[in-house]
Amino acid sequence: MKLKRSFIWLFGAVALLAACGESSSSEEPAPGPDPGDGDGGNENTEYVAPEPPEEVNSSNLLQLRVLTTLSDETLFGNVDPADVADWISPSTEEVLMYLFERADFRLGEPLPQVEIGLATRSFSYFVQTEETSDHVQGTGIVTRNQASEIDAVWEGPLKISGCTVSAPLSQPATVTLYTTRFDTQEQIETLVAGRSSQLQTSGIVVGSIRESIKEEVAEWLKYNLRNYRIAFAGSKSSDYDLLVLTPVGYVCRTIDPGTLATLPCYSVSIEKL
Repeated sequence: MKLKRSFIWLFGAVALLAACGESSSSEEPAPGPDPGDGDGGNENTEYVAPEPPEEVNSSNLLQLRVLTTLSDETLFGNVDPADVADWISPSTEEVLMYLFERADFRLGEPLPQVEIGLATRSFSYFVQTEETSDHVQGTGIVTRNQASEIDAVWEGPLKISGCTVSAPLSQPATVTLYTTRFDTQEQIETLVAGRSSQLQTSGIVVGSIRESIKEEVAEWLKYNLRNYRIAFAGSKSSDYDLLVLTPVGYVCRTIDPGTLATLPCYSVSIEKL
């Protein structure tokens, strides 16, 4: 596997931890067409996921909150992280993860998600999406679920990391939730080449994708990955769209826009079928 190095920092309410490693999954592949050749796809065959059941099983829903401007602006400007913590504290236990896109920081300054994690007695992580500099871009994560493993792929233009956690469903399932920003199709191609097995079984990608490449990427995936589902949310006027990529054994049921402590927030629900 092409595991380079992880730039995720893990913070507990009273401790600082660092971890990196290569994810693995003991789950069997979800039912669906044969995975095809070794790179996860078949260039001559278009893959179309089967329709999910109409009825939603509420006990099998993963709840996520993605705070993002879907632009090149940083998320935290004049917003106090303490205000965000006050909003999420009552519902932290029912939400698997909070993602804070472009929760950038400068070396030597506090990280917003660390302050939020401490205030809500949660773990916090930071997914770096660019090479090291004094102004580091990335996505902050706050969750009550401590990651058992951290999986990172830093190869060429792709810089993505994922937290492996036990999802609190009717029958607990282990998932690796990856996040990053996709600006080029090459990043998607690199991810599929290195993590096709996870993307078809237990890997879930929740991030953003530049709006101008969304349709091209969606078409490419049809012929180069199998056993998956993909959903987008955004508009032609936004620089990015929200992207949710799941194995076929999961389905994104809702992506609802709203606000959280004046920050733009998307409520995402993903059902394990």
